[in-house]
Amino acid sequence: SFFNSWSQLTADPTSSQARLDVIQNAQNLSSRFKDVYDSLNEEMTSLQKEAVIKVNSINTYLQQINSYNQKIYQAAGQGLQPNDLMDSRDALITQLSQLVNISVQDGPNGTSNVSVAGAQGADLNSYNQFTIKSINGKMVLVSQSDPNTSLSLTSGELYATTDMYSNVIPSYKTSLDNLANAFISNVNQIHMQGNTLVQGGASSTGIPFFGQLDGSGNVINAYSDGLMQINADIVNNPKNIAASDTAGNDGNGNQANKIALLADQPISALGDLSVTDYYSNILNSIGIDKTNSDNKVQSGTAILQQLQTQQSSTSGVSLDEEMTQVLKFQRSYDAASKLIKVSDEMLQTLLNMVG
Repeated sequence: SFFNSWSQLTADPTSSQARLDVIQNAQNLSSRFKDVYDSLNEEMTSLQKEAVIKVNSINTYLQQINSYNQKIYQAAGQGLQPNDLMDSRDALITQLSQLVNISVQDGPNGTSNVSVAGAQGADLNSYNQFTIKSINGKMVLVSQSDPNTSLSLTSGELYATTDMYSNVIPSYKTSLDNLANAFISNVNQIHMQGNTLVQGGASSTGIPFFGQLDGSGNVINAYSDGLMQINADIVNNPKNIAASDTAGNDGNGNQANKIALLADQPISALGDLSVTDYYSNILNSIGIDKTNSDNKVQSGTAILQQLQTQQSSTSGVSLDEEMTQVLKFQRSYDAASKLIKVSDEMLQTLLNMVG
């Protein structure tokens, strides 16, 4: 719509309505661009809150694992077999592994030593606590006891959250920034070479469409945090749109046509892609990331199911085996019951004989 409005201005460069349309479409473009940029910032804020919640869960799990380790150790020291406690502890470890990459080693008397992202997590004697910290715009996990050392996240929900915050979304924002800056620079370059409508007996040139000129003649305040700032001199006076390539020639729309044609022209700052092609590439990259993520979910789910099956084969309960044991004990009970009944009958017979 922005480029089309310049094309329409080419056909009628003195039209007040055509000039207002250019401004309106530029404002719509700026607003839409700002909305996209702000939505990414909102997503990053949401991810930051999610990360805090996940780290709090990690800290809670580690504290509980330490508590179970102590109970398991005490029970084992008394000669008991704390299977229920160990099952509860192992369930916590499984939940912890969903949030962050961990490693587990056996400790004394059935306890477990758990490390989190390469750092000590919980064992028999103590447990660690972690927090989220921002370092150079990156979200990192650190130990509260050593907040200056970032830990190595490689898997789990917390890894996905920090990766989205630190890498994926910033890459989208960088692409949008590149597009906006190249777009503004090229539009301004053409516009500043053009001429406005004649005002006060003469036309003007050297006016940027986005931003404004500082005392040294440099364009400033054209783009910041997703907002394309249209030159206030143009918004307040549409006659300052430079549609002509010839001074004093109001009926000339050649400069407006050059901006209209910019939509499909390769731009070196965009890797020799046009503005529209570069924007399409941004959308395609997001779509590809989405498809790759879906594929990873499917393959990861299949692997997880296989591992859960292996885990159940060693630590789980077999219903068939349990039913066999139930039948075995039931038969034993029936046999013992019959033995007692026969013994009772024999005893009654002996008593009757004696009587």
